[in-house]
Amino acid sequence: MLLDAKLTPILKTLVSNAENFLKYLPWSAEFEKDKYEKPKFTAVDVLQLGYGGTCIGLCLPHFDKIKEKHGFKNMYLSNSAVKLKPE
Repeated sequence: MLLDAKLTPILKTLVSNAENFLKYLPWSAEFEKDKYEKPKFTAVDVLQLGYGGTCIGLCLPHFDKIKEKHGFKNMYLSNSAVKLKPE
């Protein structure tokens, strides 16, 4: 994977303001975690992905116990998402 240098700063700005958007979500606060933790977020271009469908993003790791201890990272697969745009 290669870092998407243009899109990553834009997404980091979005993430840094994400907590402000929580109050606008269409569900009550009881469905949110007690403490908001900003994820690490990166946009990458994928060179090869062994997957049967179209994957435009990943949130790793998938296990809450590991996330709580070590944190988590979101990746937007920018060149995969481009392929989904209608021409």
